[in-house]
Amino acid sequence: MTPLALVDEPLISPRECECTVELLTPGMEAAYSSYLANEHFVLLYATLAFRDTLIGYLGCNARYFLALNARREIVGVLPAMISTDAGLGRVLNSLPYYGSNGGVMVHDNAPHVRRALLDAFHECAEAEGCVACTIITSPYEGDCTLYEQDPRFELRDERIGLLTPLPAGSTAVESTLLSSFAEPRPRNIRRAIKAGVMVSVSDDIEDYRFLHATHEQNIRAIGGLAKDWTFFEQAMRSVPVTMRRLYVARVGGERVAALLLFYANSTVEYFTPATVEAARSDQPLSLLIFRAMVDAATAGYNMWNWGGTWLTQDGVYDYKRRWGTVERRYFYYTRVLDSSLLRRSANELLTSFPHFFVVPFSQLSTHTEPPVALP
Repeated sequence: MTPLALVDEPLISPRECECTVELLTPGMEAAYSSYLANEHFVLLYATLAFRDTLIGYLGCNARYFLALNARREIVGVLPAMISTDAGLGRVLNSLPYYGSNGGVMVHDNAPHVRRALLDAFHECAEAEGCVACTIITSPYEGDCTLYEQDPRFELRDERIGLLTPLPAGSTAVESTLLSSFAEPRPRNIRRAIKAGVMVSVSDDIEDYRFLHATHEQNIRAIGGLAKDWTFFEQAMRSVPVTMRRLYVARVGGERVAALLLFYANSTVEYFTPATVEAARSDQPLSLLIFRAMVDAATAGYNMWNWGGTWLTQDGVYDYKRRWGTVERRYFYYTRVLDSSLLRRSANELLTSFPHFFVVPFSQLSTHTEPPVALP
């Protein structure tokens, strides 16, 4: 990767350059949430609602770093989670679980604030006796110079981020969206309408159970790792209904597809899709996605995040890119503090550190590919 050039630093006084880094406490949670709300580049994963979901589901511990100026105002954040110890030690991720994005988030990209947060992350990994630590950048974080030039990071992995710009504020949302899609997406949407697919929004637990059961069938059929039902239960408890929506498709009253989305700031997260195998030819998921995009754009959201795609997932990449997407690469920067990890198998790491990123499996001396976790 060729790092992007840093912009010239603004002239600021020594006093303004001062910042301290502290861990988030309950008394600072309101200020933290206010800081995130004013940053368009912040994704769901940095929010307190998602933090509480991860803690409740994974049993991990939060290490959310705040950079504070001399007036004790938040000028940058770095959310992270530390795993429990199942025998091989602990790891620190920003952030864990199905490629959740984390990394340093600073409003004006001030280099001294970014460095202070990253130093605190490394110091935490050392102090807590972690065997590895990983920063997972955001597709919105275009300049990765901070991580590229940090000699403490020894390994780097890469993912493809795809995002669909939504025509928020447009007076012709549907036609604008349709014109941005490549075939066969418009044809798929028309096919679903012709097949009588009906779309609704639900918060009924039975519809969530349908989503989970169908998602599990879909993922097992392709040899992947599905999300557990307990994750969905925890998300329903921790994420308010204003930040999540479950779209359900029916034909003749029978459920045939579902789509779980999360919302934060200006971005919609495409989180969990599911389609009944026998109904695939009617393209119900295509209509769900289109209706959800229209609703989101109408409500003022301007970006749809498709989540990460591995460089080897050609079929998944092709499916997503035809929805009028722009491509943004993001990266996993890993520091190994215990080299014995590299002599472990992928299955050992998956068992000891469930839902945490440890090291790229390609770096293991016993390298074999485990099942891929798919959305």
